[in-house]
Amino acid sequence: MKHIVIVGGGFAGTATAAQLVQQLEQPVQLSLINPEPTFLTGTAYQPYATRLLLNVNAAKMSLFPDQPEHFVNWVMTRPQYSNLPQHFVAQAFLPRALYGEYIKQIWQQTVHAAQSKAIKLRHVPATIIACKPHQQQFLLSMDNTQQLCADIVVLANGNQLPGNRVLPDASFARSTFYLQNPWQRLPETLLNNTKPVLILGNGLTMADTVLSLRQHGITQPIISLSRHGYAMLPHRHNGLTYPDFSTELLAATSLRQLVKIVHQHIRLVRQLGISAEPVIDAIRPYTQQLWRRLSGADKQRFLSKIRHLWGVARHRLPLHIHDYLQHLQLEGSLRVYAGKLVQLQQQADGVQVQFIERKSHQQHQLNVAAVINCTGPETDWRNLPHHFICQMLEDGLLQQDKFQLGIAADVDSFMVLNRHGQAQPALFTLGSNLRGELWESTAVNELRSQAQKLATQIIKQLSVT
Repeated sequence: MKHIVIVGGGFAGTATAAQLVQQLEQPVQLSLINPEPTFLTGTAYQPYATRLLLNVNAAKMSLFPDQPEHFVNWVMTRPQYSNLPQHFVAQAFLPRALYGEYIKQIWQQTVHAAQSKAIKLRHVPATIIACKPHQQQFLLSMDNTQQLCADIVVLANGNQLPGNRVLPDASFARSTFYLQNPWQRLPETLLNNTKPVLILGNGLTMADTVLSLRQHGITQPIISLSRHGYAMLPHRHNGLTYPDFSTELLAATSLRQLVKIVHQHIRLVRQLGISAEPVIDAIRPYTQQLWRRLSGADKQRFLSKIRHLWGVARHRLPLHIHDYLQHLQLEGSLRVYAGKLVQLQQQADGVQVQFIERKSHQQHQLNVAAVINCTGPETDWRNLPHHFICQMLEDGLLQQDKFQLGIAADVDSFMVLNRHGQAQPALFTLGSNLRGELWESTAVNELRSQAQKLATQIIKQLSVT
């Protein structure tokens, strides 16, 4: 019996397992390897902070691409939503913890479906520490001393923790007042401290962290420091769609032309008193195609000049969450700075911070209770020397993409490329690992489509081995 191992049990891993069980017509052994605390929900959908909401409306959150109303239909069976109009719920931004329950229920349904097909489906609560070739298979070693042999391996390991490159001194990463993981439970030293909290970063994770801090009774001022300090945008035009202009976009031959076309359409909607969000949403279905058509030089220009602006336009907040953050800023309990971090020095009861504002060049010094890293996931595997992916990189089983955003792969087959650029028929990946190949590869819409196609590809591979 063939053994398929999925490394990672968050959304991407669960969706892949569900699609495999749905499509398989032969018995196999199917294992998902993921530590217990983040199994199924990943970090995004855990019930740690109940005020955290999905950043897109419920209508777009089905796990199955061929059943777009699957999540909304499931929500309507919940007592707290059953008396509401379904079209209203479909446009709502629902709690992430609720979405975590949805994924867990799909897993239970997948387990029952696997049993009916004689598929041996199981969750292995461990962390992979090594993956090496072994007699036409892969030998996977885990931190619980167990080993597994796999005929096919799927790397669905998701986003990594934020990188420590933002720290002026790498040794500060060992400080008890530093939280590299913004989703971890808050330490008592922070809960009982009255000094401000410093958040590094100004994106969606910063917003989540502010909400979590307030929910857990931390009332002291919060300071956000990021390189650019761009203000986050809300979903202001929910349900408003802009006409498709993909013909113009796909006719462009350079990044400069693309930017010019997009600006032209943004000016059109602004003449009507409408902000740019519907235009950006109209681009979204084509971003992967547009990214793949760009030259290497244009991709580099995008990453250095436009990346952060695109992130602000693309990743938006529910309107009432945005209003809450604006209120915190107006009352002075949330301060947002654009600048460069100069020094972090641990004190007996906190951290002394120095940074320089970007525009005024003014130097600030303050004492904070803790520093929380919300700068986004580390993508360069060379900075994660103890991760099994780094071991696979050193062994030549895979290579990074040109921009160190993920793993080099054939995006049509999802096969991982080795150091020689050769596709490996028994090693696959999806999701955030394909960021360098596809740019947009982390939203539910992309992950569920990839999981469906990947399952089809794996079953095709099983038929020829």
